[in-house]
Amino acid sequence: RLHAWGDTLEEAFEQCAMAMFGYMTDTGTVEPVDTVEVEAEGHDLLSLLFHFLDEWLYKFSADEFFIPREVKVLHIDRTQFKIRSIGWGEEFSLDKHPQ
Repeated sequence: RLHAWGDTLEEAFEQCAMAMFGYMTDTGTVEPVDTVEVEAEGHDLLSLLFHFLDEWLYKFSADEFFIPREVKVLHIDRTQFKIRSIGWGEEFSLDKHPQ
């Protein structure tokens, strides 16, 4: 179970993503050398959060093995339930990033 919060909806989504990656590794060991953008859609806020986290997990597990040090929400459309975000990080390496 992950716990995250923020003063705004954007911060809460950012902290949810970082909590997920913080569960996988010490994000303090990640260097912000690359950027990756993630977009997601849902039919309500809960499904938007699920798809947002799922897209970030895909970047980590299947696509680029990308692990962010920081995630920033660029825009949330609260009526169409769409989100755009960017992450700064690097390719995950078992030699560098503890599990």
